[in-house]
Amino acid sequence: MNEYFYEFDLSSKSINTCQVSSHGFENLEVTTNTQTPAENKTKWTPEHLMAAAIASSFMTSFLETAHTFGIEILNYQSHCFIKLERKNDRYVSSEILLRPTILLKSNNDILKATKCLETAEQSCSVKNVFNIHISIHPLFKTVE
Repeated sequence: MNEYFYEFDLSSKSINTCQVSSHGFENLEVTTNTQTPAENKTKWTPEHLMAAAIASSFMTSFLETAHTFGIEILNYQSHCFIKLERKNDRYVSSEILLRPTILLKSNNDILKATKCLETAEQSCSVKNVFNIHISIHPLFKTVE
Protein backbone atom coordinates (compact mmCIF):
# COMPACT_ATOMS: atom_id res chain seq x y z
CA MET A 1 0.00 0.00 0.00
CA ASN A 2 1.31 3.42 -0.97
CA GLU A 3 0.86 6.31 1.40
CA TYR A 4 1.31 9.97 0.65
CA PHE A 5 1.46 12.87 3.06
CA TYR A 6 1.02 16.55 2.29
CA GLU A 7 2.21 18.95 4.93
CA PHE A 8 1.77 22.64 5.48
CA ASP A 9 1.87 25.15 8.30
CA LEU A 10 -0.89 27.51 9.33
CA SER A 11 -0.41 30.59 11.45
CA SER A 12 -2.79 33.32 12.52
CA LYS A 13 -2.11 36.84 11.32
CA SER A 14 -5.17 38.40 12.94
CA ILE A 15 -8.47 37.29 14.40
CA ASN A 16 -9.85 36.51 10.92
CA THR A 17 -6.78 35.98 8.75
CA CYS A 18 -4.23 33.20 8.57
CA GLN A 19 -1.23 32.34 6.48
CA VAL A 20 -0.71 28.95 4.91
CA SER A 21 2.84 27.96 4.05
CA SER A 22 4.69 24.90 2.86
CA HIS A 23 8.33 24.35 1.95
CA GLY A 24 8.93 25.40 -1.65
CA PHE A 25 5.59 27.20 -2.08
CA GLU A 26 4.58 30.83 -1.94
CA ASN A 27 2.67 31.75 1.21
CA LEU A 28 -1.07 32.07 0.88
CA GLU A 29 -3.17 34.43 2.97
CA VAL A 30 -6.65 33.13 3.80
CA THR A 31 -9.45 34.99 5.51
CA THR A 32 -12.01 33.27 7.69
CA ASN A 33 -15.74 33.80 7.48
CA THR A 34 -16.29 36.33 10.22
CA GLN A 35 -17.72 38.69 7.62
CA THR A 36 -20.65 38.00 5.35
CA PRO A 37 -19.62 36.39 2.04
CA ALA A 38 -20.61 39.56 0.17
CA GLU A 39 -18.00 41.52 2.16
CA ASN A 40 -15.30 38.91 1.58
CA LYS A 41 -14.46 39.46 -2.08
CA THR A 42 -10.78 40.41 -2.00
CA LYS A 43 -9.09 37.51 -0.21
CA TRP A 44 -8.98 33.76 -0.53
CA THR A 45 -11.41 31.99 1.79
CA PRO A 46 -11.66 28.36 2.90
CA GLU A 47 -14.61 28.03 0.48
CA HIS A 48 -12.43 29.16 -2.43
CA LEU A 49 -9.79 26.61 -1.45
CA MET A 50 -12.35 23.81 -1.06
CA ALA A 51 -13.85 24.54 -4.48
CA ALA A 52 -10.37 24.78 -6.04
CA ALA A 53 -9.39 21.44 -4.49
CA ILE A 54 -12.50 19.76 -5.88
CA ALA A 55 -12.20 21.39 -9.32
CA SER A 56 -8.51 20.52 -9.73
CA SER A 57 -9.01 16.97 -8.45
CA PHE A 58 -11.92 16.51 -10.85
CA MET A 59 -9.82 17.82 -13.74
CA THR A 60 -7.03 15.37 -12.92
CA SER A 61 -9.48 12.46 -12.66
CA PHE A 62 -11.04 13.42 -16.01
CA LEU A 63 -7.71 13.82 -17.83
CA GLU A 64 -6.43 10.49 -16.49
CA THR A 65 -9.66 8.74 -17.52
CA ALA A 66 -9.58 10.35 -20.98
CA HIS A 67 -5.98 9.23 -21.43
CA THR A 68 -6.97 5.66 -20.49
CA PHE A 69 -9.77 5.76 -23.09
CA GLY A 70 -7.37 7.09 -25.72
CA ILE A 71 -9.02 10.51 -26.09
CA GLU A 72 -6.73 13.37 -26.93
CA ILE A 73 -7.68 16.41 -24.84
CA LEU A 74 -6.18 19.49 -26.46
CA ASN A 75 -7.18 21.88 -23.68
CA TYR A 76 -9.15 21.85 -20.43
CA GLN A 77 -10.32 24.97 -18.61
CA SER A 78 -12.94 25.21 -15.93
CA HIS A 79 -14.98 27.90 -14.27
CA CYS A 80 -16.21 27.09 -10.79
CA PHE A 81 -18.98 28.46 -8.59
CA ILE A 82 -19.53 27.63 -4.95
CA LYS A 83 -22.90 28.38 -3.38
CA LEU A 84 -23.18 29.45 0.25
CA GLU A 85 -26.55 29.41 1.95
CA ARG A 86 -27.56 30.76 5.30
CA LYS A 87 -28.98 27.88 7.36
CA ASN A 88 -29.61 27.97 11.10
CA ASP A 89 -27.88 31.35 11.44
CA ARG A 90 -24.67 30.27 9.72
CA TYR A 91 -23.38 30.00 6.17
CA VAL A 92 -22.82 26.54 4.73
CA SER A 93 -21.37 25.46 1.40
CA SER A 94 -24.30 23.73 -0.27
CA GLU A 95 -23.36 23.28 -3.92
CA ILE A 96 -20.49 23.52 -6.37
CA LEU A 97 -20.97 24.05 -10.08
CA LEU A 98 -18.13 23.13 -12.43
CA ARG A 99 -18.26 24.39 -16.00
CA PRO A 100 -15.36 22.80 -17.85
CA THR A 101 -14.62 23.81 -21.43
CA ILE A 102 -12.93 20.86 -23.09
CA LEU A 103 -11.22 21.11 -26.45
CA LEU A 104 -11.19 17.82 -28.34
CA LYS A 105 -9.51 16.81 -31.56
CA SER A 106 -12.66 15.37 -33.12
CA ASN A 107 -16.46 15.43 -32.84
CA ASN A 108 -16.20 11.64 -32.63
CA ASP A 109 -14.67 11.99 -29.15
CA ILE A 110 -17.58 13.88 -27.55
CA LEU A 111 -19.55 10.78 -26.52
CA LYS A 112 -16.45 9.09 -25.07
CA ALA A 113 -15.46 12.31 -23.28
CA THR A 114 -18.94 12.51 -21.74
CA LYS A 115 -18.49 8.98 -20.37
CA CYS A 116 -15.08 10.01 -19.02
CA LEU A 117 -16.74 12.91 -17.15
CA GLU A 118 -19.14 10.46 -15.51
CA THR A 119 -16.28 8.16 -14.53
CA ALA A 120 -14.21 11.08 -13.22
CA GLU A 121 -17.12 12.29 -11.10
CA GLN A 122 -17.31 8.90 -9.37
CA SER A 123 -13.56 8.52 -8.89
CA CYS A 124 -12.61 12.09 -7.92
CA SER A 125 -10.90 11.57 -4.56
CA VAL A 126 -11.33 15.09 -3.16
CA LYS A 127 -14.97 15.35 -4.25
CA ASN A 128 -15.80 12.15 -2.42
CA VAL A 129 -14.54 13.59 0.88
CA PHE A 130 -17.08 16.43 0.99
CA ASN A 131 -20.79 16.10 1.59
CA ILE A 132 -21.71 18.68 -1.04
CA HIS A 133 -23.75 18.53 -4.23
CA ILE A 134 -21.61 18.99 -7.34
CA SER A 135 -23.08 19.79 -10.75
CA ILE A 136 -20.98 19.50 -13.88
CA HIS A 137 -22.01 21.35 -17.03
CA PRO A 138 -19.37 20.75 -19.71
CA LEU A 139 -18.93 22.61 -22.96
CA PHE A 140 -17.18 20.58 -25.65
CA LYS A 141 -15.37 22.24 -28.51
CA THR A 142 -13.51 20.56 -31.35
CA VAL A 143 -10.91 21.68 -33.87
CA GLU A 144 -12.91 20.09 -36.73
